[in-house]
Amino acid sequence: KEEKGYMVEKVAEGKPAAEAGVDVGWRVLKVSGQDCSQKCSAEIQALLKEVSLPVEVQFQKPEEEALPSSEEDENNIQNVRADHRRQHEAALSNIDDLPVHRDPEELPE
Repeated sequence: KEEKGYMVEKVAEGKPAAEAGVDVGWRVLKVSGQDCSQKCSAEIQALLKEVSLPVEVQFQKPEEEALPSSEEDENNIQNVRADHRRQHEAALSNIDDLPVHRDPEELPE
């Protein structure tokens, strides 16, 4: 069964959507005021081909995941990264002593 709604799969550079900041992963909610949230992708594409220009399209951005929402969150992320580096410090301390094989041998140092 096809999922309802139209998710932006690509944004053409220099086009109005790109200039407006639309990005891959956004969903189309309305086209020219018409609710499209329950329409399948093919229905929305057909609607977009039929509307007169300029057309007003309302999008829904996906929820931001894994982005720090505050300075405290940013500090927590930095602390986790620092702890990870400390835990693996011994393993990384000899990285310069490991043998290096270049293929092809002409690769720059």
